[in-house]
Amino acid sequence: MSTRSNIDFYEHKPDGGTPFVARLYHHSDGYPSWRMKNIKAMRDLANKGYDASGGYGYRVNEPDMYDLAAFYVLANKDGPGDVYIDSGPLHEDIEYYYQIWPEDNVIMVRINNIHSPDETETGTLAALHSKHVREG
Repeated sequence: MSTRSNIDFYEHKPDGGTPFVARLYHHSDGYPSWRMKNIKAMRDLANKGYDASGGYGYRVNEPDMYDLAAFYVLANKDGPGDVYIDSGPLHEDIEYYYQIWPEDNVIMVRINNIHSPDETETGTLAALHSKHVREG
């Protein structure tokens, strides 16, 4: 069985009625150990892509969150149906819901465990990647 997840990108911290600017659906491997790898791969590709496209560099405090969503798909799409753009409501069968936004010059991530809301985590991409991803 797949561990499904939605990933929302915001221009500002998602509190209250803050609308997402892009929503993605990832069909499998939605656990934080995988999703944090995917989000880091997005950031790494965005850094490389922005540097190659004009030399102005990627400034995380001024990202185009639509661009970051596109970089996520570019960095992580393995084939048909695994990750795609999804503008509808959250899928009913997801296990995790990720929210991404820029704050104080860093990428912030909130990991929402749908079945255990008390396990929600919020932190920088770097901190959550370090916590959940075992390199090696």
